[in-house]
Amino acid sequence: NPIGVAEGMLAECYHHLLEHKKEFQIDVATLNLLESTMSGWTTEMMQSVDEYKEDMVGVLKKEGGRCQGLVERMSYWDQWSWFVLSSGEKFEREWNVVRSGSGGEDNHVEGKLGAIVRESFDSIATKARTQGQAVIEYLGKRPAITNQSLIGSVTAASKFEDIF
Repeated sequence: NPIGVAEGMLAECYHHLLEHKKEFQIDVATLNLLESTMSGWTTEMMQSVDEYKEDMVGVLKKEGGRCQGLVERMSYWDQWSWFVLSSGEKFEREWNVVRSGSGGEDNHVEGKLGAIVRESFDSIATKARTQGQAVIEYLGKRPAITNQSLIGSVTAASKFEDIF
């Protein structure tokens, strides 16, 4: 009976489609989980970047305060001669006094900003590496957990480490 055979094939196909639907629902749940995790991680990274920006602003404001102090220490005649006559000796002497009068701390803005940038890069790179490895490991283990056959392989951990 051809109609019975067709009904049997349709029932088998329907059962097969239901199994795939369950697998796809698991895939959607996995993607939602990863998207949520990445969203949280992105927010955390942005907070870290904002904190480092605040540190840099603090260094620049402190240096701006020193510059303001220099201008206030110099007389109008000294300022005029510095701008108009390009006489920098008085400026250099006063700047050295202002820089050395800060309690003996390191007053090189370039060094301070460089240290903040290095610290922020190291921190963000380490967090990104950790997050990337966790995602890769999860994706690598997931097919084994759900008994799926994985097409290809998730072995990008070593490539990811080469970046950093």
